[in-house]
Amino acid sequence: MKITEIETHVLLVPDYDRDACSSAQDDIVVLVHTDDGITGIGEVDTNPVVAKAMINAPGTHVLGLGLEEMLIGEDPRNPEALWEKMYTCFACNSCR
Repeated sequence: MKITEIETHVLLVPDYDRDACSSAQDDIVVLVHTDDGITGIGEVDTNPVVAKAMINAPGTHVLGLGLEEMLIGEDPRNPEALWEKMYTCFACNSCR
């Protein structure tokens, strides 16, 4: 099984308050699609617009990839390895 696509959806209440100190008015939902037709669903507890940018950002070089680019083609059944790849930049051998 391989990851084929990562879909992001920013959710924001219509009457959000920029001065609020609560994150209860926004969220990001992340869908991870696989070649087996299975879709995983998750969320991230941070600024949803920034998270979306980090996930969907096109890379400019192998050390500057967006998270989606790093995960496409990977096996979603090993989340520890995927976390390690995203955290330590195992996109190429020069990161090791």
